Amino acid sequence: MLHALKLEWLKYKKDPVFLTLLILYTVMFPTMILFGKTLKETPPPLPTPNSAYEFPFIWDVLGYAGNWLLFFFFGFLSVYVVTSDYTFRTLRQNIISGMSRFRYFLGKLSFLWLLSILATIYYFIWVLIYGYTHTPTEFTFNEVMEWDMILRFALMAFGYTSFGLFIGFLVRRMALSMFLFYVYTLFIEPVFRWAVHFKIFEHKSMQYYPMNAIEDLAPVPFKEIADEFTTETGMQFFLDPSAAILIAGIYTILFVLGGYWLLQRRDL
Repeated sequence: MLHALKLEWLKYKKDPVFLTLLILYTVMFPTMILFGKTLKETPPPLPTPNSAYEFPFIWDVLGYAGNWLLFFFFGFLSVYVVTSDYTFRTLRQNIISGMSRFRYFLGKLSFLWLLSILATIYYFIWVLIYGYTHTPTEFTFNEVMEWDMILRFALMAFGYTSFGLFIGFLVRRMALSMFLFYVYTLFIEPVFRWAVHFKIFEHKSMQYYPMNAIEDLAPVPFKEIADEFTTETGMQFFLDPSAAILIAGIYTILFVLGGYWLLQRRDL
């Protein structure tokens, strides 16, 4: 596995698209939430703009910021690392050179998993930086830790990348894969959930769609809309964390298995 991972790193360490995506994510992740400091009024339950950067709220704020950035940048990246091999015919070259399809797939999977772990470590570091520099009272390390958020962030990162992996092996063409990844998440699934499923069944199963479960691992931290939805329908607007972890985990496994099945079954 380490050899396959090394080959992936050697392939992309100087790739301009790969490096641009990583740099943009690295810069935007800690800075995009700073606009909150310019607000004169803050939504409840925050008394002041600085409250968003204090423990424990910073876990949710940075988690939600990461939710969007992982979707846009890591989703793009995961589709790119699969479809670029079809575009530049490096997949066929690897197989002809003696690499098995399983080993090739393991390299892709471990590479995306490593990126997800690094993104989670980066999230953890910035939570501590913002939290310790903005929280007025003193806390011990154990008091400020939210281990479930770390798990949810890691699963969210790998959930988006595994979906991109699946789409890449399904479509294989770069532009069309990118289009399908974003259109499904932003339009197809939400429209089907709300305009079809919710209107016909009005059941909490509308929350069990793959991208919704992954998004609900780190939902928007301001819950007024969610509370209003619960009052009107009797259902929760977001999946509770344990349900989101379970459902997102199942879909992530299915995406990985589906991608591997496609690679094994189809011609190169």
